[in-house]
Amino acid sequence: MNNKLRMTAASLAAAVALGVAGPAAHAATESAPKPVAASQTVQLANTQQARILTQSLASEGISAQVAGNGSAVTYDASAVAKAPNWGWIIKALKRVPGAWTWSKNLIKKAVSLGKTKGLAYIKKAINELSSWSPKKWVWKSIVAVTGWGTQLWDAITWIYHHM
Repeated sequence: MNNKLRMTAASLAAAVALGVAGPAAHAATESAPKPVAASQTVQLANTQQARILTQSLASEGISAQVAGNGSAVTYDASAVAKAPNWGWIIKALKRVPGAWTWSKNLIKKAVSLGKTKGLAYIKKAINELSSWSPKKWVWKSIVAVTGWGTQLWDAITWIYHHM
């Protein structure tokens, strides 16, 4: 139940006794508001990175929008967590020149190494890129949404099987 509508028994009894909370208190106890989608905001390096990530997530039906100063993205974290389709990652990589080809080779090598070594290999390869590299920007955006753990590995294996 919504915290704003929640009343303790004592305050409810006092409000009813004073005649203040008649219909409002009854409505608060009868209906609960619908749960709000869990949203998460990530701060990215620049506005171009934020636009690419927003467009890629939105193309897969995941609610996302640029927030704040233009380099932050707010997205529906519960939809990303449930998403069996990681097509938004492929779309993001294909929007950056050279990133898709480089990433395919990176993913093939990572999958051949296994989960733990594969994730370490990807992290090392991304960190070795120049800070000005658009490939690094797009991968940092992907990692900002998925994290470095199991969710990223699930996305990588999904992409590997759909290349």
